[in-house]
Amino acid sequence: MKSAHDVGRSNLVEQIYDSTIDHDLWPATLDRIGQLAGGEITMLFVFDLRKRIIHRQLSTAFPALDEYISYYSLIDPRNEFGLAQPQGATFVDASFITPAGIGRSEFYQDYLLPNRMGHVGAQVIERRADVLIGLAIQRPFRAQPFALPELDVLQSLAPHLGRALRLQLTLERRAGDTPPWSLAMLDSLRWPVFLLDGHGRLYLANTQASRALSAADGFTCAHGRLSGEHPWDTHLLQRAI
Repeated sequence: MKSAHDVGRSNLVEQIYDSTIDHDLWPATLDRIGQLAGGEITMLFVFDLRKRIIHRQLSTAFPALDEYISYYSLIDPRNEFGLAQPQGATFVDASFITPAGIGRSEFYQDYLLPNRMGHVGAQVIERRADVLIGLAIQRPFRAQPFALPELDVLQSLAPHLGRALRLQLTLERRAGDTPPWSLAMLDSLRWPVFLLDGHGRLYLANTQASRALSAADGFTCAHGRLSGEHPWDTHLLQRAI
């Protein structure tokens, strides 16, 4: 019988993959991961190793994000250490930098202090020749530094996070590119098929569905949303969607 801890972890893995489809779920998903590790701010990111810049990020309420990506990430001493780590490595800032050492830096004085940030724990999820996928969890300097055992949760979640992020990037690249073979397959069906996006808007209608819409034969479409001939039909349709 699964414990409540195991069930919670399993639900979190499901939530990670749900976030691949519904991007609005990412902040809450990352927040749960950060809380499990005792952190307050969490970022899942893709770092371009050639351009030395964060190429893509998903995060909770990361303060002054644009400033961090465009400038402070380039002088963040923790990134210098993290980008040299192998795939699968988990590390904490306390293992390679002292408070006094970082306290003398521009990064600390002009970014960390004003934004009440400080300690970090991180995981190198995936490393390739040109990119690094990582997860960083932060908490203020007023708290204790992260200890490695606190980040054990990342070891089990890292493969799922990496896979979910790759899936999301692939889906985004293919957005709007419907393969011709799938259109042919849908058009060959004898019944109407409507494809809707995650917000319930009409994305694609096969030939039979288009004919039904043109004939107002049971369905109409206004502003990208399907409706029935009568209000009660529309109500039942929206409930089903």
